Amino acid sequence: TTRKAVNKENPGKYLVIRNIEMTSKRFKK
Repeated sequence: TTRKAVNKENPGKYLVIRNIEMTSKRFKK
């Protein structure tokens, strides 16, 4: 529920965090 609340307040920040996670996984490979 906490993640959903943050997503509603600032969805852009959540997307940025996910994007960073995806890019970090690519660089690890």
